[in-house]
Amino acid sequence: MANLSKSDLCIIGAGSLGVDLACRARRLGASVVLVDRGRPEPGDGATQAVALAALAGTAARAQSWRTGPAVGLAGDAPKINHRAVSEAVSRIAADQAPEHSRERLQALGITLVTGAPAFADRQTLLVGETSLRADHFILATGATPTVPAIRGLDEVPFFTPDTIVANTRKLTHLVVIGGDAAALELAQIHVRLGSQVTLVAPGAILPEGDAESRAIVLRALAEEGVAIHQGVDTTILPRKLGIGVQLQHAGGEATPLDASHLLVTTGRSPDLEGLELGKAGIAMDAIHPGQLRLNGAGRTTNARVSAVGGAAGENHPHAARRAGERLLLQLLQGKKAGAATAAPLVVMTQPELAQIGITDPKARSLGAGQQILRANWSENPKARALGAAHGAAKLVVNADGTLAGAALVGVGAGEMLAVVALAMDRRLHVSELGQLVLPHPSLAEVLRAAADQFEGKPARPSARRLGLRLPRLLG
Repeated sequence: MANLSKSDLCIIGAGSLGVDLACRARRLGASVVLVDRGRPEPGDGATQAVALAALAGTAARAQSWRTGPAVGLAGDAPKINHRAVSEAVSRIAADQAPEHSRERLQALGITLVTGAPAFADRQTLLVGETSLRADHFILATGATPTVPAIRGLDEVPFFTPDTIVANTRKLTHLVVIGGDAAALELAQIHVRLGSQVTLVAPGAILPEGDAESRAIVLRALAEEGVAIHQGVDTTILPRKLGIGVQLQHAGGEATPLDASHLLVTTGRSPDLEGLELGKAGIAMDAIHPGQLRLNGAGRTTNARVSAVGGAAGENHPHAARRAGERLLLQLLQGKKAGAATAAPLVVMTQPELAQIGITDPKARSLGAGQQILRANWSENPKARALGAAHGAAKLVVNADGTLAGAALVGVGAGEMLAVVALAMDRRLHVSELGQLVLPHPSLAEVLRAAADQFEGKPARPSARRLGLRLPRLLG
């Protein structure tokens, strides 16, 4: 058995997150071993996000073709070659491959080991015939799609978010089972690609989303032809041709559907298969089956082992990456984790939904002196010029003028949320958003319009000086 010298870090999982953390750790001066499990990490966040964005881009072009008459263009139905679409999406996603190549990683000084990993004890990982020891292990193994307990589902084939992006055929009637962000995104993509689409949610759709913003997105999907059912019990009825779907509503009424294909997107579970966690003293969560028991910093019950991304139950790539960065700084530079920065929620539909922090006063009472500031996309010249005037911005502001949260829905909302997140992180006064110097017309003027409504204490002089730097920080 080969024994590698002890490293500072051993990262298990060579997906996008694992590679990114390995490269960052090397830049911080750590010796790193990266374990490639010999297969793609399920739900590989960054790669899958790129593929989904490419598919959404094609669908948006098809939709623009249909809506051409509104701006004086022909409105013929687009002719879609589904195989060509799939091949284009695969090429775009594969463009990231050089960054993950063995040659690049080795040139950076990262030791790459390929094989099925399993812990031998609390300090040793076995990968085939190789024994690895490290000061700290990081699980970056991704997460597999969760399959819900739906009657008859085990008797029929179905897509997951991981597999549907590779589809090469037109889906006559796609029934999407789920209510998360991926369900909304994929439902809109496929109705734009010419499929009949029905969205079926066992519970509420996007329950973590701001209620007002969510309503705007659902209305937009319905206007494009997506049939939406929330809070229904679903039964699958296998047939020789097609798939029968029976929906039972809370009020007692039933809705039968004839589906050609099913997409199931109801969350993910950490992929920890074969790791022999018990030998390393790593316990599972007693309340959440399939999840690791973790502390606030992502440490398992073995202080030498942490988890990030899908392995830690975090399936948003941006949030997983930020958590990984904080973990590396803590492990390699001794920096205290401190309070975690609020992670944004972004749903890449059209209109986009983006939110961060406190957004819903019904779910959480406003504190003393807090205000809600609003502005509409319909009042924004750039949005009107783009023919995308449906949307709204909501800023929740503390009594001292700092931002507690925001919910944006409309064209460009995801990009604009970066400005809000920066203002929250730097604890800028909301009036600084109102003083941004922006090109005209600009979508970001929506933020300025909302911020101008603030009534309260002005910014402190130090805050004003920091605010003057904000445009430079934004480039």
